[in-house]
Amino acid sequence: MIYSIGNSHAHVFTNSLPGQQGFWSVKENYSSFSLGPVIAYNFKEHHYDRMKRDALPHVDKQSKLFIVVGEVDCRLHLPKQIEESGREMEDVVEECVDRLFEIYLLLKEDGYNVVGWGGHPSTTDGDRRNDVGEPVYGDCLTRNKITKHWDSYLKSLCEKENIEYISIVDDLIDENGLTRMEYFKDYCHLKTELAVPLIESKL
Repeated sequence: MIYSIGNSHAHVFTNSLPGQQGFWSVKENYSSFSLGPVIAYNFKEHHYDRMKRDALPHVDKQSKLFIVVGEVDCRLHLPKQIEESGREMEDVVEECVDRLFEIYLLLKEDGYNVVGWGGHPSTTDGDRRNDVGEPVYGDCLTRNKITKHWDSYLKSLCEKENIEYISIVDDLIDENGLTRMEYFKDYCHLKTELAVPLIESKL
């Protein structure tokens, strides 16, 4: 069994509804658990205890465990922070990834077989920062640069700690730096039937 815990994107493995949260979904060799609208930046402070209580007791420590968060950070919160703060993109992204990586280290210390997850790029849609239902900040090229740096930096941290790492980011970005939307079922969630075989090819 392969387990994924995070926000609605964790359900890419089981094709469960994005709004489904608080219990495990199972499809074939995959189990997914959404904690709700979780972002990477404050995962440890706001969600780790609940994950330990509600989700981790059902995870086989010998099986692979993905922590699936970060898409909304790269689509909305990080580009917003970069623009408003004037800080370098790399600094803002690495601060967020460092905070998320604390979860990886805690899980590793507790004996879980955590696997690094590179996430995926965001929609080609333009800026609609004031759309409460489907917020997007900035342009696709800028967001994908953020995502690619997230991916490469998290990979480097995992390699230092001998944590397996899986990424499909480069597979989902075309030669022009834009997202391949044929892999998406809506503006931000991946199609299980296309994404999972791609992930499996890298396991």
